[in-house]
Amino acid sequence: MAVSYYNEAVFLLNYNRKTRAVLTRARAYFRIAEEYARDLPGVKESIDEGLRNVEALIK
Repeated sequence: MAVSYYNEAVFLLNYNRKTRAVLTRARAYFRIAEEYARDLPGVKESIDEGLRNVEALIK
């Protein structure tokens, strides 16, 4: 599940204009992925990086 939500967030960011709505949805997907990836260190690092990037774009 973590990888599915991560991939959906990345897809949103790569194939859509980075409007506030798209960024907010991508952030939500990264956060959900983060919950599923608690015990997956390698995956969690990628998710955290994506979440930090989205947060920076939203601000």
